[in-house]
Amino acid sequence: MEKLYSDHFAAYDRIFDKVCDEFSVNLRPSWHHRWFYRFLQISISYYYVWGMEQLKKKGIRRPKNWQDHLPDFRAVNRTFAAFGDVWSFDLAQWWFYIGQFQFIERPEFKLRELARIPMGYKQDQAEIKKCLDRLNDYIDTILITPSHPDTLILGIPLNKSKKKLLEEITIALDRNTLYPQNKTHFGNFFINKTKLKEKTLKDCYRVLEIKVRNPEISLIELAKLAGTLQTSLAGLNSDSSSQTAKSVRSGISRQLNLGLNIAENAARGIFPDTSSYPGVQSLFFKNNDLYQPFYQSRADHTLNESKLLEDLRRDIPYLISESNKISHDIKRLY
Repeated sequence: MEKLYSDHFAAYDRIFDKVCDEFSVNLRPSWHHRWFYRFLQISISYYYVWGMEQLKKKGIRRPKNWQDHLPDFRAVNRTFAAFGDVWSFDLAQWWFYIGQFQFIERPEFKLRELARIPMGYKQDQAEIKKCLDRLNDYIDTILITPSHPDTLILGIPLNKSKKKLLEEITIALDRNTLYPQNKTHFGNFFINKTKLKEKTLKDCYRVLEIKVRNPEISLIELAKLAGTLQTSLAGLNSDSSSQTAKSVRSGISRQLNLGLNIAENAARGIFPDTSSYPGVQSLFFKNNDLYQPFYQSRADHTLNESKLLEDLRRDIPYLISESNKISHDIKRLY
């Protein structure tokens, strides 16, 4: 079997941590953050949003029914807006330029009153300019801050009762708030508290990658190649109808589906989570175009550990320096 993309993850992580130790880097990604990045790279939904963004950049009109393929496009697009083209960065670049700013506690953003426009008379140019300057300053501050939260700007006409206005504001908040209820968030994204082990994510990713590379492979052969069900495989024989064979098919099918679900939840900013998204599996295995996320990555499959060590020793100090500049700009603004 050809070398898998996922076969190099352990070596990359080991070398990455080695270089971080050499430069005394404290704020480094946990195994959760690393697998979040990797599962984003293979999410069907995330890749679909990336494709729509590429059409937009090239000035090509999207297909008429483009949202029919992804009913919750807005939720996935929010994740894409935060993490961008995850195939254009390796893990170190992604973490220091993007990832850390989305997960760490951000500066405190408070509700701000930007302007009050009295009724009944035309504003003079000086007052109009003052309002516009205040609004532009606020928007500029939001846009240049890497870890800024979702922000809603409302125009509220004060011509109704307080109760009615609050009802309308509540409707606007409900329509635009994507977070689950009763959750406290410090960064824009967070890692779920879960009993899922890193080995589960490794196994599911491996099974999914082999299936993508071999679309017609049987579940039994998939299990043999993946090697993630050692206990069940031990008693496997040539009888495809045996209880052991059924157990192997069930186990490998479960890992396959869990991998897809973890990737799709990651695309919606929820990680790690194995909740199911109906229709994702059938889309994945019927449309050859959706195999592309695995091959979109810029990382090659012939990892040279010596070169990687050399590259990271060169890159990480620069990445840290650049991320510190961003952090300084955030503190200066707030």
